[in-house]
Amino acid sequence: MPMMIEKLTSLQTIPFLVVGEDKGLKIEELGSLSKLRGKLMIYYLRQVKSREEAKKENILGKPNICELGFHWDRVGNPSTAGDTTSINLKDVLEGLKPHGNLKILKLQKIEGQNFASWMMSGRDAQLLQNLVKIELSECTRCEQVPRLGHLPHLEGIRMFGLSNLKRIGPEFYGRHSVVNHDNDGIIFGSCSEAETTATVAK
Repeated sequence: MPMMIEKLTSLQTIPFLVVGEDKGLKIEELGSLSKLRGKLMIYYLRQVKSREEAKKENILGKPNICELGFHWDRVGNPSTAGDTTSINLKDVLEGLKPHGNLKILKLQKIEGQNFASWMMSGRDAQLLQNLVKIELSECTRCEQVPRLGHLPHLEGIRMFGLSNLKRIGPEFYGRHSVVNHDNDGIIFGSCSEAETTATVAK
């Protein structure tokens, strides 16, 4: 990634950011880029150590980003076992709270058991009222998925590789839900005309 990117205050698009190690690009360097719009994928979030560091990126202050992705690893690089024990993963996600204009949210290889409160609680989930699509992939330590199936504009939910997931209950979808299980380990559900597919461990 280019150095001194924080100086480009008129920059409108940067499709992905790889958080650097040691002397590499830091996440806070995006903090001043308030004009970013469109799609932004952030990779190698394992290099972010705290909520305070994550908040410096100021995702909340970027209302024109419509698609956002959080990836724990670099592009194509697997995790190294045992190297995340000192990091509060949920805290890092708390600091990456998005603006309410967000349309698409993707989380990949997030190595915590729980997601941030702005995804999990009904009150904070108001931030996500405009979501159209959610994708959760390879979050292998996750035991519970966010209760987002009731969001009014949601059209699609895609989940796969959640090998430690205990259950997807009707509370995920809302009061008028339909949940069916087939023999291939796929869960299909519907709520407010949203379509859900999830691949679960057998």
